[in-house]
Amino acid sequence: LCSQSGLIWKAVRNIDGKRAPFLLALLGPPAIVLAAIVPALRGATGSVSILAGAVYTAATAVSLWHGRSDRLIARWPLIGFSTVHALALGIGTYSTISGSTGQDAVPALMSLFGFIYFESIIFALGTAVFALALINERDQAVSMAVAHTDGLTGIANRVHFLANGARAIERCRRGAA
Repeated sequence: LCSQSGLIWKAVRNIDGKRAPFLLALLGPPAIVLAAIVPALRGATGSVSILAGAVYTAATAVSLWHGRSDRLIARWPLIGFSTVHALALGIGTYSTISGSTGQDAVPALMSLFGFIYFESIIFALGTAVFALALINERDQAVSMAVAHTDGLTGIANRVHFLANGARAIERCRRGAA
């Protein structure tokens, strides 16, 4: 769970062109091992695992939110999936810490953890689909920018200039009417 969430966080940071150390993305599993070694935390390894996944997923949602200036539509479902998943894992962490759910017991299908398992599958599938859509959408935006810009000077080419001019003339006509 921690590795998956950490790698998704790293992928989102990389998609947005931000630095994301690989070591930081895989910090969750060593935290679980450390919890298993420390006698006082030995019974809380399940909580530590779920908490680490919640933290990585919340960081993913925040990273996606900060990159929203690119105005890509596929970013919004990813923000939604990440936020809901972080909340579900946060509730699961609270449930295990408070003792309402056993740390390492197999939960009933129609329980809170049954919902979290189902939600995790939806999160994994939805994240994969919308991450691919986000990458595709970004590639199309870059292609359009290249198609409308002169490679040598960096200014708008003739086609882009005429299209913007036509829109400006139309706005002036509507304003004068």
